[in-house]
Amino acid sequence: MQKEVKKLNLDVNVEPEETKKGISRRQFLKGTGAMGVMGLGAALIGFPSRSIAEEATEAAAGEVAEAGAEQLWSVTPDDLVEFGASTMSLEELNSRRRELIDSKGEYTCTDGTVIPAVWNKLRTLLDTYGWGIGTAKQDTAFDFLQLVFTEEEAEAYLTMPMGVLFASWEWAQETGRDETECEELCEDLASRGLLWRARRSGMTQYHQVAVAHGIHEYNLDRYYETDWITKFYNVFNFGEDEGAKLNSGTPFYYAVPCDESVVADEEGIVLNDDWRKIIARHSVIGVSPCQCRMANMIRAGEEEQVPAVGSEELKNYISPLCGHPLETCMSFGEEAEYYIEKGIARQITQEEAVSILERSVEYGMVIQSCYTRDTEIICSCHGDCCGILKGYVASGVEAAAAANAYPNTSNYDLVYDKDSCIKCGACVDQCPMYAISLDDDGYPTVNDLCVRCGQCGTVCPKSARKLTLNAKAAERFAAMPSNLLDDYNMQAKFRFEHGWIH
Repeated sequence: MQKEVKKLNLDVNVEPEETKKGISRRQFLKGTGAMGVMGLGAALIGFPSRSIAEEATEAAAGEVAEAGAEQLWSVTPDDLVEFGASTMSLEELNSRRRELIDSKGEYTCTDGTVIPAVWNKLRTLLDTYGWGIGTAKQDTAFDFLQLVFTEEEAEAYLTMPMGVLFASWEWAQETGRDETECEELCEDLASRGLLWRARRSGMTQYHQVAVAHGIHEYNLDRYYETDWITKFYNVFNFGEDEGAKLNSGTPFYYAVPCDESVVADEEGIVLNDDWRKIIARHSVIGVSPCQCRMANMIRAGEEEQVPAVGSEELKNYISPLCGHPLETCMSFGEEAEYYIEKGIARQITQEEAVSILERSVEYGMVIQSCYTRDTEIICSCHGDCCGILKGYVASGVEAAAAANAYPNTSNYDLVYDKDSCIKCGACVDQCPMYAISLDDDGYPTVNDLCVRCGQCGTVCPKSARKLTLNAKAAERFAAMPSNLLDDYNMQAKFRFEHGWIH
């Protein structure tokens, strides 16, 4: 069942109201309300049951009442679902995963080929992380799985702890497998981008990964292998269920303001949306080629032109297919450590990271972050070459407006001052989503493909186009998962509840 969503409010001529349910949005976002954003996010997302979430909400409401607020802040289970979260516990999610996986047997392809059950089960497991692999599940998905896993590895993968970080010895203990063999296999799979890895205080932990963000990004060093890219893209067989990836409750990545100058609010960009502050708080930063633009070049037969990862040539290389820089994808913290150790990113300084993103803004690109509070990934994207944004454009205005994930692609509204506009059309040419056109009177209008990146504001000579924090931003931040693994699970819960996984 697909959830009905409200149409986006993109172009407004008045400032949004400053209060939301009795707490000013600035108070809430700065953490001076009953609960800080991070605290409320933990209450709503980190706890597994509805009752605990409700208790946290009641406690918060009580504190607001004591403070004399006229109207109480309240978040119900229905509210959680409305902005892409879920009240399903991880235990229930894993129970659903296991039940579905165990129900799968041999698969018969349309040409009569019989695929052993292990591959059907593995495909099903990967479909329960993040966006999944598309519910159409055409036969060609097996070609890729058999390219990257051996049958023995696939069988082992199916026995690993799902949706959590685990140590190899924990997996061995749960399954009765040899501890040394488990450690060796986990390290091997992590070195091949099939498990994520973190080294913490002398202990190495792993977790299973989604097809994207995951296997796709972590294997950019294998793109050159014969048919690797072709077979990978055959995994995303959404077919007639193309809308599944737009109906995962939360977006794959979301747009943040490209520059503080385009934000109208006095305090500027807030929380996780300020890419300069994100860079400033990380000591380990990696940069990689954009996986989408790199894959596009290889699919176009231009693989010999792609400079090697970490090379001097790559630093200033511009893709001839779209005219945008190639080395733009940034990773932070433990994610960066994994990228760097695997050899698919080069470590950079904070100053170089700022310079790279400033260049992206100059090239008219959308600055996108993964939908997490930890902000492990920031990408520079465009509607003509980014797998995500190009997918939105290809889906069309109506599909984007109807998708339940799409309203969360930004925490801002676009405010347009028509009286200041001189109808120069600069914004039309600048928009990376092709979302702006001129009406019969020469004024710019914006359709629902707008991701509120702020690029139109960077070229407006009269500052007639600004971003202002959306009144729903507090709820979206509260619902935002902590990290990529939490995001995998959040989207899986939503997709299970709405019939996208079967």
